[in-house]
Parts: sequence; C-alpha cells; structure tokens
Amino acid sequence: MPNKTDLIHKIGIMLASIILIPFSVMAQGSIFGSVQNSSGGTPAQSTMSFYGFIDNSDHEIRIESCIGAGYEVGSTGNWFDDFQNYLSEAPGMPYQYHFYNADDNQGHILSKSIPDNSFQQEPVVLESVSWPVTPQNIVSEVNLDSRLVLHWDSTYGQSYHIYRRESTSGGSFFRIDDPGTVYTDGGVNDSTYVDTTGQFGSTYSYVIIPANGSLMGPHSDIYTFTISQFLCGDVNNDDYVNVLDILELIDYKFREGSEPDNLSAGDADGDGYVNVLDILALIDYKFREGPAPTCGR
Repeated sequence: MPNKTDLIHKIGIMLASIILIPFSVMAQGSIFGSVQNSSGGTPAQSTMSFYGFIDNSDHEIRIESCIGAGYEVGSTGNWFDDFQNYLSEAPGMPYQYHFYNADDNQGHILSKSIPDNSFQQEPVVLESVSWPVTPQNIVSEVNLDSRLVLHWDSTYGQSYHIYRRESTSGGSFFRIDDPGTVYTDGGVNDSTYVDTTGQFGSTYSYVIIPANGSLMGPHSDIYTFTISQFLCGDVNNDDYVNVLDILELIDYKFREGSEPDNLSAGDADGDGYVNVLDILALIDYKFREGPAPTCGR
C-alpha cells in the first residue's frame, strides 16, 4: 500500500494535468501585444481598429469587437485575438492583421505565421500611412426581388470587400461579394451591392473594407439590417401606405429632402423610376379610389 507521501505526490501530478493541460491547449495559437503610435503614445479606444485574416484569403475576417478579440487601453494599449476562433486554422498558416488609428492616420500590417505556442506576443508600432478611405453612411433598401441593397459613399478608384454575419453572432465576418479568393482579388467597383444570398426575414450585420489594388484600408462601422419584403408605396417603412409617404416623396423630389428609407417602394407605377408620376399614382390610390401601387410586380 503506498504511503501518505506517495499519495500526495500522485494527487499533485493529477491536479497539475487537470489544471495546466487544458489551458495550454485552449490558448495554443493565441496572440497579443502592445500598440503604440510612432511617438510612443497609446491610441485611444474609440479611434483604434484592426482586422485579421489567415492563409492569404479574406473569406473570413475577425475585427477588434469579435469574440476572443479586442483592444484595451489600460496603462499601455494591448490588442489580442485567438486564432482558434477562426473556422479553419493551423499552426504555420500565414496571417495578416491590419491596424489603424483614425486619430492620426497611423497604421501597421502585421504579417507572420500562426504560432503553435500559447500567448504569442506581437507588439505593434504604428507609422504614418496612406490607406484607402473607409466607406461612410452605409444604408440599405429592399429591391423588387426582396433582396437587400447596400449603398455607401464611395471614393473614385477604390473597390470594396463586403462581409456579413448573423446579427446574433459575435464571431467572424464572412466575405459575400467574392468569397474564397485571395485577398487581393475582386471587390465591388461601385457604391452599391445587392446581397443575393441573404435569407428573407433574417437580420444581418455588415462590414465593408475599402481596397486600392492590394492595399486595404480600415474597416467600416458595423451596420445591421433586416431583409424584409416591402409594401409598395410605403417609402417610410412604417407598414402603412398613407399621406405621410406621399409627403415624404414630395419633400425628397421637390424640396431637397433626405432620401426615403425605402426609395424602391416609391415606384408606385412600376416603370422603374421614382418621379412625379408615382406621387400622382399614390394620390389617386389613396384619395380617388385608383389602382393599388404595384412597384412593377
């Protein structure tokens, strides 16, 4: 029968195997490091952003607000991410992380290989950069086929990579405009993109990254939209067709008002254009027992 000392020794070994091994396995491939401006200062939480992808493909990207990733100021700014949160990853795969501080137009691209050790430290020092302009004012509408259409302020000469995830997800974003390619391929050379793969009734979060050739810029804010079938004539998306929609179209067309929430719903006569004829058609429908608007359906 083993003595008391031997039992204590064996119990200690068992506890060590239970406590230490899972942490080693779970943390394998994780990466973190400090972030500093070229002057040695720490970027502010509100102006610092990053995104990363692996294996020279931006089919799946992770940004600073994904589960297991982030940037924390503290005494010194620290960024972190866990490669195990990618759907497919393995030690040795190449990775890229793009850092950007919007406050002073400084950035950095970290290009290395996924480590096979735990808590790999990779400090980042930003430098002055000239990167593509981040798209602003991203809005959506639903077209005649009940497809979600994204619009944004574009910059001449740039293309755009479009990423999406379920609105309930806190994980990676996945490219939908040109999936499965190397990150230098494709891109939308416009200020509009139709999401043809989104499911009717679903809500998604979108992120857009600008590109100029192989040079990629900082990602946009996250925008969340629902793909819903619209009611023709309901330009303000309140589920009713009434005088408020007519007034909004008049304001937009003749008083330099803002674009309605769903301009496609304003094509009351279905000719493919939104103009005074649609306003007259809605007036006829609401107040003169005219035909219901069809929007070309």
